[in-house]
Amino acid sequence: MDGRDDYKPYVLKPAEKKLVLDLVASLPAAMRKAFQEKLLGIFFVENFTGNGMSNWVLDERKRVHAWIVINPASFRKSLSETLTGREASVFKGEAGVKVDCGKKYPGVLYTLLHEGLHAYDYVQGVTPYVERMVVQAARGDKGEGVSWDVWAAIDRPRPEADFTWRGQLHFYGLGGGAAIPAAEAPKVYAAFQKTPFASLYGSLSWAEDAAELFVFHHITRVLKQPYVVRIKGQAAAEPMKAGAARERAERLYAGLYEP
Repeated sequence: MDGRDDYKPYVLKPAEKKLVLDLVASLPAAMRKAFQEKLLGIFFVENFTGNGMSNWVLDERKRVHAWIVINPASFRKSLSETLTGREASVFKGEAGVKVDCGKKYPGVLYTLLHEGLHAYDYVQGVTPYVERMVVQAARGDKGEGVSWDVWAAIDRPRPEADFTWRGQLHFYGLGGGAAIPAAEAPKVYAAFQKTPFASLYGSLSWAEDAAELFVFHHITRVLKQPYVVRIKGQAAAEPMKAGAARERAERLYAGLYEP
């Protein structure tokens, strides 16, 4: 997908392995149970584009299983640095955009939460489907053409949830690279603030939306960390403080957690 030929396997150091296992242990019991049954593995790959990836595979009875790839660079950056890098990749030039999620956690937390929710979605079905090919392979095309929550289709929000800049969002240099001039960043976040999404990345599809709502619900409500997007030091967006994104995250995920 990214044209690279320099991927390398990465063997976790003991402290890194303990950290990953501790983070997995902090996930809701329903997710841990699903992973024990249907998560084939978590693979750490050096030089991977972006923070990580999840994907699916069928067994002989056409049951969906999942696997996860994590870029180990996320061990070497904080959670805030990792999310800042993703956010900044949208803009051409230096927009002064930074994401503040505190200083307590490393970036691998984000990747594990985001890709973990995708894996859970593949096998348990938070959304109607994570990608169309799963429907074609596992269900014989039955189930396409549906809507979900604020989405008219997997990659098309309902008109009231859409915003002007959404079609120009390209992350990590993919999709032709950054398309939005840095000077337009304040306008982008002003429009984004009126949407029901937890992040710009979450507006790409209902699969990414579901993952990002879970990520920032867990970070803010469970781990009690901040989540603020700033432009040149000034707060530009705080999606989980109040409003539709927080309400949707609690509706979707509060029930996953033990009392």
